[in-house]
Amino acid sequence: MSATTDPTDSGTHPNAVRVRKGKEAFLRGDIDTVKELLADDLVVHTSGDGPFEREYQGRDAFFGFIGELAQLTDGTYRQEIHDVIGSDDHAVALVMVRAERNGKSVEYRSAEVFHVNDGRATEAWFLNDNPDPDFWS
Repeated sequence: MSATTDPTDSGTHPNAVRVRKGKEAFLRGDIDTVKELLADDLVVHTSGDGPFEREYQGRDAFFGFIGELAQLTDGTYRQEIHDVIGSDDHAVALVMVRAERNGKSVEYRSAEVFHVNDGRATEAWFLNDNPDPDFWS
């Protein structure tokens, strides 16, 4: 395999580039950029055993979910991007999640699958690697 980047590489697909841009903006707190990349009627499905395992209808509901995470963790909720890959219809961000709450810490992996249409995420599935359900309760 060559050390040069292959332009057909799924990591350089336009949808992967968009999702990486959105994830990086989220990590910087640049909500305006994130909003540009999410459809108004975005639907987000979350997994896990905690109180957030549900479906969020609309971009505003999704931002409410993010606000709950920030509030419950006193702003310690963080993600580290491991990789982002894309295709014509989807992009997948592989991330490591870390947070602290009530003197406890949690760390888990998440695969965030985004359906992308006309350059905006219209639906997403956050598939979490067994986060500690007691952490969120």
